[in-house]
Amino acid sequence: MFESSKKRIGLFLSITSEFREKYGRVLTLRFDKSGISTLGDLVDFTQTRSAYVAQTSLYGYLKTRMGIRYPTVFEDEVMLASINLAKWRVFCACTSDLSIFVAATIADSAGLDKPATKALALHCFSTVIGETFKDSDYAYLAGEVTKAFKARVKQVDWEQMAELENAFKVSPEDLVKYAPVIDDYRERDQEIVMNSIRFRWRDIREQFRKRCEATAITDDWRVIKRQSN
Repeated sequence: MFESSKKRIGLFLSITSEFREKYGRVLTLRFDKSGISTLGDLVDFTQTRSAYVAQTSLYGYLKTRMGIRYPTVFEDEVMLASINLAKWRVFCACTSDLSIFVAATIADSAGLDKPATKALALHCFSTVIGETFKDSDYAYLAGEVTKAFKARVKQVDWEQMAELENAFKVSPEDLVKYAPVIDDYRERDQEIVMNSIRFRWRDIREQFRKRCEATAITDDWRVIKRQSN
């Protein structure tokens, strides 16, 4: 029994370490004040911050809700699988929201028109999702979430997306939707859980506004587009 428990704990740690290994740099990059001036910088910011918000929001909620029972997740492989899937679902939602926000913020500063803003958001989202799920067991999510994002950007009021938390609609909803808790908790905790992830986004938005070099990013993007044509 002890050996079985150790095996399950190892599975849980491998799940969390996979996420941390891919995006663990965010713990140090969080205090990075250097400018975001290239398309690569933009994608990296979107990827790491989406991972940070997804992981801290989901795991923080589960730990709070389960309390002293939290260690029991180590004993349930089905629960571990549910947490892992929820983690990636919430990550995709975070990437969707943040891609919209960064594109709208750049457009507002650099004077991009709506088609260009939409294209920049799509590039950012698709690149993050493509890199994340390449050779992954969850690769099937990539097509699904990309289709949903393409549908979303068609309906976006870009002039509003750089303001307040207007772009951050999907991640709070999906955190509630996919967190592996019973329906009674989901209903009772909805407002608190949604507010918790909204609070985390406040710091991310401020980071981006301070560090974003919108003209440099759009210039780099245009160069890369010309080279790829």
